[in-house]
Amino acid sequence: MRKSIRQRAFAWTLTALMAVAAVPVMANAEEAVFANPGTYTATEAGINGDVTLTVTFSESEIMDIQVESQETATIGAAAMETLTETVLANQSLAIDTVSGATISSTAYIAALTACVEQAGGDVEALSSREIAASDEEAYPVTEADVIVIGAGGAGLSAAKTADENGASVILIEKSSNVGGNTLCATMGINAAESQVQTDLGVTVTVEELIEAQLNNEDADEALVTAFAENSGETIDWLASLGVEFSAEGGNSDFMLMATADGKTSTTLINALNNSLTSTDITLYLNTTATTLVTDENGAVVGVVCEDADGNEVTFTGKAVVLATGGFGQNSELLAEVRPDLANAITDEIAPTTGDGLLMAQTP
Repeated sequence: MRKSIRQRAFAWTLTALMAVAAVPVMANAEEAVFANPGTYTATEAGINGDVTLTVTFSESEIMDIQVESQETATIGAAAMETLTETVLANQSLAIDTVSGATISSTAYIAALTACVEQAGGDVEALSSREIAASDEEAYPVTEADVIVIGAGGAGLSAAKTADENGASVILIEKSSNVGGNTLCATMGINAAESQVQTDLGVTVTVEELIEAQLNNEDADEALVTAFAENSGETIDWLASLGVEFSAEGGNSDFMLMATADGKTSTTLINALNNSLTSTDITLYLNTTATTLVTDENGAVVGVVCEDADGNEVTFTGKAVVLATGGFGQNSELLAEVRPDLANAITDEIAPTTGDGLLMAQTP
């Protein structure tokens, strides 16, 4: 199987029933830790609804944890799988919330704690057990044809496309989950002349889409044209990854294409994520790009990054793709270009602080 993605949990559906079992390592397998062994259930509120844990205990071990939720596959659900693996492997409650999935993690920890209490376990004692350091090499692959920085919709698409064209790829993301600000794109994608639209009986020309987009006085004609001319191919490519679209009808011209399940943003990210599992793309989360590396001719040939502990690692390649998003959460940058928006409250959920833009401007 062609798979080298180190962070797991990309194949989850939005309504996930997760069953993870492991053989725990105990200092003393005969030690009675749980006075009431058995299977217990607890429910806490997550970000998209209830998070329910069903946990099975022996006298000495947490044997199994099943999680049922509607948390976003690439954020909350992925975080809870990571927490499950950590708890089972270490038999410890010394776990913290996962960055970017705080609400889901908090619900998970609270539900797990409630189950431990039902089983007659000592929460304080279990919370004092240290988590063993992983003996896995953090960055086994540091060189590839293409280095993609940022694992939102753009970065995932760039990585997948590079792989389809025969390139080896390393994909780097500074947060603990993929998806970026694409997870905010809930309405749909304006498109023209896609086969998907044709099959749905929708006729929209590139010229019509350009005209509609240019109704926005802030629109850049060159960018609008590039978007419109490539929009149909993009919709068809996403459809080839298993995304089912409908003609949303958000405007009279039926330009807006949403997913048939009504969950456009998460459905797109899930499809892109799932498509990576059959590739050799290497994904590193919690890895922050800090400095671009150039050769003697000034060409960008790599990037220096930091892991969650501040340790440096350098990735090298033939090409580097910056897909790091905007700077909606950087009030200083906003003040420079749009003083009127410097103190605006953004609904962006990704860490859009302009790191990539600043890094690209550094001599």
